[in-house]
Amino acid sequence: MSIARNVLNDGFFVIKNFFSEESADFVKQDILNEFEKVNETCHAITENSVTTNDAEGGFPQGKNLRIMPSSYSCIPNIVKSVFQSSVVNDTITEYYGPFCQRFLQVFASWEKRVVTDQDLGRHSWLHADPYASLKFAFFPFGATKQNGAPRVVPNSRQEGAVIRQQFMSRNPSGIQGGIAHRMIDFYEQCPELITRTEDEAIDVEVSERDLLILDTDTYHAGGKILDDNQERIAVYIHSRP
Repeated sequence: MSIARNVLNDGFFVIKNFFSEESADFVKQDILNEFEKVNETCHAITENSVTTNDAEGGFPQGKNLRIMPSSYSCIPNIVKSVFQSSVVNDTITEYYGPFCQRFLQVFASWEKRVVTDQDLGRHSWLHADPYASLKFAFFPFGATKQNGAPRVVPNSRQEGAVIRQQFMSRNPSGIQGGIAHRMIDFYEQCPELITRTEDEAIDVEVSERDLLILDTDTYHAGGKILDDNQERIAVYIHSRP
């Protein structure tokens, strides 16, 4: 069965050892170089090779960075290993067809443990994204349950798609501006549509060489970091229909 078919069936798929040991080191250095430009507790955006930080305190978990296509020259190893990968491109083509939006932007987060749930980013709550997309994710230092491995509810993609198309179209302002696409919001606002539970979520532990592919209609989250001495760097790359 192809990778795309596995994602359609299960909502996600992990390509083990997608990166060679050498390329894993190179993409890790790309991200570390970019994070040197980001202040602590800040969201930042890199456009036209210039990184702009917002006011400190906007991201209490650590650092958050969005890299736009005009700055992909800053991450040449990610471009080579992921964007130019025939496996990645063949998967996108099979999933969405040849005429789709590939590699729209790169999101990266460098997170530490936070004490209260109030400090968690919205991505840390199980949710379905407010738009259809195929997410390619890798973790330059790996991801375990202790340092916040991604969590998914297997086989929830179809239900998530129904909710996105029906519930989210009814509440566009809440979706775009906040966290109204969490599972806990669906229980309250569209109980007739949701049948899956948060207890069904599993931890997807990955090494620094693995590539996670996720249909973002699948209920998913960035796991909570459980150990004070642990950190997690995650990199997410989206393609859309």
